[in-house]
Amino acid sequence: MDMAAMTKNQKKKMKRRLKKGNVPQQDVQQGDEHHDGQSEMVCVEFCDPDLAFRLAFDPDLPAVEAVTRCVSRAEEAYPAFGLDPDQLRLYSEPLIGLTVGDWAKKTSPTPPTVLMTAVRGQGLFAKVKAMNELAVEEVKKIDEPKKIDGDVIDLNVLAQQVASLTNEITALRVENSALRVDNSALRVDISALTDRVATLTNEVSDLEVKNGALTLNNIALSEQVVALKGRVDSLEDVQVILVRKMIETCRDKLRNEVPGFAGVTREDWNAAIAITQNIMAAVNAGLSQDGLNFTRYGEGTAQSAGNVAAHEQSATDPLALASFITQERGYRRRVLKEVFEYVYQLDPEGVIFHP
Repeated sequence: MDMAAMTKNQKKKMKRRLKKGNVPQQDVQQGDEHHDGQSEMVCVEFCDPDLAFRLAFDPDLPAVEAVTRCVSRAEEAYPAFGLDPDQLRLYSEPLIGLTVGDWAKKTSPTPPTVLMTAVRGQGLFAKVKAMNELAVEEVKKIDEPKKIDGDVIDLNVLAQQVASLTNEITALRVENSALRVDNSALRVDISALTDRVATLTNEVSDLEVKNGALTLNNIALSEQVVALKGRVDSLEDVQVILVRKMIETCRDKLRNEVPGFAGVTREDWNAAIAITQNIMAAVNAGLSQDGLNFTRYGEGTAQSAGNVAAHEQSATDPLALASFITQERGYRRRVLKEVFEYVYQLDPEGVIFHP
């Protein structure tokens, strides 16, 4: 809106709005920003990295008040913005006693500016630094080392400390990264060990199952051994039966082949049978057949001496037994020969005469 084209009522309304410092930026014309101090209103700029606007003020308004209103407007528009009151007072001191019009004359041809920078407290009135020596001195004081509790703060020392801390942080980050890598490796190792433990556990379970099966198998084998022992005992009994059967067969042969066999008495036959029975009894009792000691009774008979367990070991061997058999005659010799061949799988006459 052109100030020259405004009606009298419009100018009054604009003046009231400008006094309050709430004129929208679009209502302030570009021509009003550059003035020579003779215009009715003066535009003041506010510049910040995140915010920029212009406000028009009465030339007679104190310059410090204009700055305060600009800062208030910035805080309303941008809540994150804030300025330390002490810093605001420090940078506003060069404007004490000046009006907005006086301020505009000192900054001409540029308009008065509230200039903010990224560094808090620096450059607030950068365009005003040269307006008097007091402002220059204040800026110099800011750059000088300050004393806090008697200690001088050297900016170079602080910069070195910051650089040192930065290096330490970088080193710690590198170390932390290495520790994370080590931690990941340890987790992999732990996972592998866990899998190995699980595998070993499964193997142990399998071995326990196999051990149980082997135990059952051993029990079954033990039962089989017991059964086999029983069968062996039965077979020993069968062996005795077979010997008796063989003797019966021999008797039948003798009846048919040996003259006069039919006239043999029962006592003589029992005497011959007793020899084979005692031989089998000695075998079952664990005595050596080679050690049997035979005693002769009566006329042409031979039998063992009483109880098998009472037999004494002697030099009697298969050769001596064969010799004893060959001394017999008739059916006794034939029976003893058959028994000898059955027990030793040898012909007693061959042992004697064909050693």
